[in-house]
Amino acid sequence: MKYLPHMRVSPIDEWLNLALKCRKANVTGLNALAARIRTSYELYSTLIDDVGTKVPDSAFAAEKLLLLDYYSGAPSELARLMTMRRADTTIHECPYCGYPNIPDTLDHFIPKDEWPEYAFLADNLVPQCRGCAPTKGQHYFCDIENSAKFIHPFYCDLISKLTFHVSMVFAKPVPTFSVDFKSKGTLSAHQKQRLALHIKHLKIRTRIISYCHKSFNHWLDLVRKTGVDASIAFSQRLEEKGGADMPSENWDHAFFHAVLNNKDAMDYLLSERKLIKNNVVEPLSDLGI
Repeated sequence: MKYLPHMRVSPIDEWLNLALKCRKANVTGLNALAARIRTSYELYSTLIDDVGTKVPDSAFAAEKLLLLDYYSGAPSELARLMTMRRADTTIHECPYCGYPNIPDTLDHFIPKDEWPEYAFLADNLVPQCRGCAPTKGQHYFCDIENSAKFIHPFYCDLISKLTFHVSMVFAKPVPTFSVDFKSKGTLSAHQKQRLALHIKHLKIRTRIISYCHKSFNHWLDLVRKTGVDASIAFSQRLEEKGGADMPSENWDHAFFHAVLNNKDAMDYLLSERKLIKNNVVEPLSDLGI
């Protein structure tokens, strides 16, 4: 999970200015809304920071289709910027949850269907993984906890203070994984609550456990098919992710660390490797073929 302040665009209305210069047939209508849209943009950071207050109902309900069209049918230069943001290769894991792949979708942090004035605001478009996409969906505010559910990775460094620790109990052939969340540094009660809500509503614990099971089965299958030395492979992957002494900030690092530190699991992978190494394949000539 990453704090990404560099992804904020300044001035905040830069993408709006690009849209206003396009040749879309409805650009006159967008120009008529420009002053009101800029006013809503000026309030954006306040809305994000004030996590205990609901975002007021949109004043752009009548113009919703027009505004959404500049996201779904963005003019060429705006579409290019959205594509670059969607596939930003400088981000190596999902900033929301730490899933260890380059995100390839965009999330409207404040949902566009309810607040269309933020449909193509750059600061509202956050790269995310395909696991977070349906989980976060159109949700934003939790009435029970009276708080925004999620942490904005462009505006709050709290998201980067979270680390994962995966523990593993091995009983052949099915491992059991559990996840603990820890913080870098001391957090206030309010900060802990914010992180707890983010973890809960993105179902991060359940998703990490599922990922670890799939990863273990993948590596077990690889050991059985190719005879790869899991000890060497896992150690190399762990070093690539920062080393064994670093706190885990993405799921791969936490998984490799957990398995390498479980003697029963590593012994099992070694025994499976020995089976393939000791398997003697008879030449066809010996079979009379």
